[in-house]
Amino acid sequence: MKKKKLLSTFVTALVVVFFLSFVAFLGTSIVLKSYNVSLTAQKKEMETKISNVKAEIDTLETQIADLQDRNRVLSMIDDQMQSIKTNNVVDLTGN
Repeated sequence: MKKKKLLSTFVTALVVVFFLSFVAFLGTSIVLKSYNVSLTAQKKEMETKISNVKAEIDTLETQIADLQDRNRVLSMIDDQMQSIKTNNVVDLTGN
């Protein structure tokens, strides 16, 4: 009788431990799955931000190249020199 009671208690404890470990497994599985989904969403958001910044950098590099173009600078100087020259012209005919 004592052996049966001891065996019954052992089996009951084993069932309880198995049930608790199963519940712990399910809980950690759900938590880790939701955490993984959260990290995936953050990753996609960061990738979108990175691609936007890269596009902005490309646009700014193009603008820098346009602003540094020698012909553009020379044409601006020519335009300023012509406006300075025309400002210095005085009409002496009195019209």
